[in-house]
Amino acid sequence: KFYRYGISKAIAKKQIKLKNKQLDNLSIKLSEYLPQQLVDNLADGREETIANHKREKLTMFFSDIKDFTSMTDAMEPEDMALLLNNYLTEMDEIIDKYKGTLAQVTGDSLFVFFGAPKQTNDQDHAFRCLSMAIDMQKKISDLQKKWFKKGIDESFKIRCGINTGVATVGSFGSSGRKLYTAHGMQVNLAARLEQACEPGSILV
Repeated sequence: KFYRYGISKAIAKKQIKLKNKQLDNLSIKLSEYLPQQLVDNLADGREETIANHKREKLTMFFSDIKDFTSMTDAMEPEDMALLLNNYLTEMDEIIDKYKGTLAQVTGDSLFVFFGAPKQTNDQDHAFRCLSMAIDMQKKISDLQKKWFKKGIDESFKIRCGINTGVATVGSFGSSGRKLYTAHGMQVNLAARLEQACEPGSILV
């Protein structure tokens, strides 16, 4: 096609290389805003796997930091942003480690599920989810020590709720903006388990 329009082979290769580099950079940027599994599906042209709504058996996880809003309300905005961004960065790395799908971040609260858009089996989904939660509890303890050295002496503890059940998963939202997430009674149950959980614990 390039040669037909008088473009040399060297220029054609250079243009293809540039386009590939742009696509790689776009993929990296997208992964800052979307779960890696969604980015991979979009890059491979498999939009239907995330656009369509399905009933899937998922293992769902909710977490939040107990009394985060009240503890950080008196902080300087820069300090609060630094602390929250530090926390979310560490949690996101753990989510990626266990290949969870981060469906939603609301302040310090996280909603993650296993079993979509990629499935293995129920036991594996539950095992990876629980392993992720354990690592998160360990990490918050490490972060606590780090923040203490910076003069933040509040006691930060996270609550984790985990539930396995059937939910409707897919893209939800307006025509201009969508979220890949899950809805249903079993999702609500996972959220309520998190709310009922003792700080520093995991309720399954």
